Parts: sequence; structure tokens; C-alpha cells
Amino acid sequence: MTLQKREKVLAIVVGVLLVVVAGRMVLRVVLSPLATRQAEVQALEAKAAKKKEQVEAALVAQTKLAEYRRRALPSDPQIARTAYQNWLLELADKVKLKRRKVDSSDGRELKGIYTNLPFTVRGEGTLEQLTQFLYEFYSAGHLHRIRRLSVKPIEKSSDLELTIVVEALSLPDADRRDQLASIPGQRLSRPDLGAYRKTIVERNLFAAYRPAPPAAPPERRVEPPKSDAFDPSKYAYVTAIVSGLDGQPRVWIKSRSNDENLRLRQGERFEIGPMKGTIARIGDRHVEIQLDGKTDGKPLVVALGDPLKSAE
Repeated sequence: MTLQKREKVLAIVVGVLLVVVAGRMVLRVVLSPLATRQAEVQALEAKAAKKKEQVEAALVAQTKLAEYRRRALPSDPQIARTAYQNWLLELADKVKLKRRKVDSSDGRELKGIYTNLPFTVRGEGTLEQLTQFLYEFYSAGHLHRIRRLSVKPIEKSSDLELTIVVEALSLPDADRRDQLASIPGQRLSRPDLGAYRKTIVERNLFAAYRPAPPAAPPERRVEPPKSDAFDPSKYAYVTAIVSGLDGQPRVWIKSRSNDENLRLRQGERFEIGPMKGTIARIGDRHVEIQLDGKTDGKPLVVALGDPLKSAE
């Protein structure tokens, strides 16, 4: 009788072990393909996300390239050289440089992409004339830049000997063949020439440096307690405005505090720190934002490249 009980217990234990082994085998057969499939799905999702980023980057590059076509010198390099050289001469005449001369040297061509055209402007003038020349140069929207600027004082004279090396680009697919661009430049941080005159002309660049006298000790006063609250919207910038694959414009907002990128369409909501609102309108170089709780109903206008807080 006792032996039969032991045999039953042993049979039950063996049966349980068989069930456990069989269950593990079934789980291995079922879960292994499932895990493989999940890994494949994750790899495809990562690949799709990378492709999406590449497409969005291409859209940004396409927008920049379209701007370069509008700003480039005419598509015919010879016409571009003559037209831009005449423009530099007219600019030197406008600021009344003495002994003015504009030379053009052989450019560097990357066939089918661009032609690099170098120029050298020489003349004599005052610091005020040089300031006006630079202001007019950067106020123009041409695809050009100053590579080197040499300023030497002339003995027994208030004039300076000026040498300005300029580089301009002609694109074969520019939107003009025989005319310079007429769009204004966007590279100056101050609105008028007077601001630059005050900063540059009123200084003696060739005098020995004299440190400013020590400032008087400030009056002691009790400062109000500063808030420790951190506002991420101060560090959120409008970095790009692109046209999506569906033809609808999108604005890119980069939150530098947490490295978050927002890609929003018109009508979509967002929340960055205490700033909550809706994208009311997306322009070519600005975005209008309707903030929650704003009583006057007027949207905030944020220019491309500016932080969201600048609109407030």
C-alpha cells in the first residue's frame, strides 16, 4: 500500500516536470520568432526615422539653395564679373574714395555648381568712408563676402590706405542671367549707418590703449529676491521654416534646454515650459504664435533665428 502511494507521488512529480519542460519548449518556439520580429520592426522604425530626418534636412538645404539662387551673381560668369565689378566701382564712387580702383582676377570654377569670382578694391579714404563702404556692402543681398581687409594710415594725412579683397559667387542655375540681385541683405544687426558711425568713427583705432578709470563703487542696496524658476522658453529658438512633403509649411523649434526638436504645422499646439499656445500662421521668415490666456488676441511674431521669448 505504501509503495503504491510513493509510485503515485513519483508519477505526479514526473508529470509536473514533463509539463514544465514542454511549456518551456512551447514558449521558446513561440517567443523566439516573436522576439526576432520585434527586433526587425525596431530596426525598420529606426531606419524610417533616419530617412525622415534626411528628407527634412534635404528640405532645409533646398530652401537655402533657393535663397542662394536669388542672391547669386548672374548665371553667365562673364556678365557676372563685369556687372559686379561695375557695382563695386559705383560703391567706391558713392563713398568718394580717392584713387579708387577695382581689379578682377581669374576665378575658380566648379563646373555645374558655382564660379568663384575674386575682386580687389583699392583706394584712400577716411574711417567714416570705410564704415559707409562696409555698411553699403553688407546692405546688398548679393552672394558675396569680404575675404581680407587691410587698413594702413597715410603719413601726414587723415586718410587711410584701403585694400579690400572680395569674393562673389555665380551659380549656373541663378534666377537671372545678366542682372545683379536686387534683394536687400540681412546680415547687419543695426538698422542704420548712424549707429555704426557712432561705434566705429568716434574711436581712434591707432591711438595707444588707455584703460578706463576705475568705476566708483556702486551704492549698496537690497536686491529683491530672484526667482529660481527655470524658463525653458527663453532657450527655444525658431531654427527653420520648410515646406513638408504634403506641401504644407512647417516651423522647426529647437529647445536647447532639453535638446528637443518640435516640427509644427499651422494650427498645431505646443508647450515649452510656461509658454503654451498654437501656431497661428507660418510665413516665409517668421511665425505667428497665439498664446493661451493672451487677452488682446494679438499673436506674437517670432522671426526666423530668434528665441520665442523675444516676441514678448
